[in-house]
Amino acid sequence: MATEVKVPVLPESVSDATIATWHKKAGDAVKRDENLVDLETDKVVLEVPSPVDGVLKEIKFSEGDTVTSQQVLAIIEEGAVAAANALQRHPIINASVDGDDIIYHGYADISIAVATDKG
Repeated sequence: MATEVKVPVLPESVSDATIATWHKKAGDAVKRDENLVDLETDKVVLEVPSPVDGVLKEIKFSEGDTVTSQQVLAIIEEGAVAAANALQRHPIINASVDGDDIIYHGYADISIAVATDKG
């Protein structure tokens, strides 16, 4: 499931904000309440936290862009879908996704002992 990260409601005296710094990039894992981006207004710097645990799927605006209240800043993909998609993007690490199955590459299950002849 995807969750939108929005610009907080700005006070009436503030019409817009500028994206000062992104602390994460697309594809990064994020935790709930972790600061994603700093928004700068003429009065304050606002920290926008992640509303959920997941993977930052898409960033809609770049540093220096101007945004207004309730605009979507980013999309976060939650839970198992995020994990499966991360494996698809980085299959060379140790696993890949085949339909609903995860295929492990170079995996040795050392919990199973098998008797063999000495060679």
